[in-house]
Amino acid sequence: MKTVIIIEDDPCYTYILKNKFGADYECHSFESIAEFESEGTHLSPDIVLIDYYLPDGQAPGLIKKLKSKFMSLPIFAMSVSEESIVCEKS
Repeated sequence: MKTVIIIEDDPCYTYILKNKFGADYECHSFESIAEFESEGTHLSPDIVLIDYYLPDGQAPGLIKKLKSKFMSLPIFAMSVSEESIVCEKS
């Protein structure tokens, strides 16, 4: 089964994403960058969904690390922010 990593600090959004992807993917969720780095780096994901604004940092730094390890990995950064700059940076 394919693997999706969800890095999202809001449990409601995590629940929605797990329900959406759970039938087709093995889902692993983390609430922060630190939690992912301590518990999830052994995983080989097929896709990553990451909240742009996390309690301990922003997505771009982690995206760079993931891309250096998995060059063709699809990564989707998301945010409920209304600032268009967030979409452009992602």
